[in-house]
Amino acid sequence: MENKQSSVKRPQGKWGTWQDFIFAASQVLAVAESDLQNPPAGGQAMSLSDFDILASLYQAEEKALALSCLKETVLVTTSGLSRSIGRLVERGWIEKIQSDQDKRRYTLKLTKAGEEALLAAQTHHQEVVSRQFFSAFSVSEMKTLSPLLEKLVAHLKEN
Repeated sequence: MENKQSSVKRPQGKWGTWQDFIFAASQVLAVAESDLQNPPAGGQAMSLSDFDILASLYQAEEKALALSCLKETVLVTTSGLSRSIGRLVERGWIEKIQSDQDKRRYTLKLTKAGEEALLAAQTHHQEVVSRQFFSAFSVSEMKTLSPLLEKLVAHLKEN
């Protein structure tokens, strides 16, 4: 039997745009995930979810967030967040602090070791994201893209 390559025709209009968005996002995220899982010599492997959590805590006031607030800022599902938190606590990169008023509530705090792990990964990660994402656009295109993505994020938060 002859092996014929078939070409898939890209949908036109909004569905083509949607397909391009899904493909581009998945490719950039896959490269970022692989980069973090396989760091340069001396770096510590972590998942993209772990990096996202550490970065959110690093940017937070006092490098700490209530678990409910963290859920609103990260890219992972609730079950994925629970697994990442468990890994990060086990590695000593975050502390899980139980509320005195409500024993069901927790605050997550970045430790010094977590900050060091984040900062060690950050430079190389930013280089990879720059190469995979930013370098695809001119300055003018980024000025167009940024407000469009902000609009999409605002829309998604409303719904």
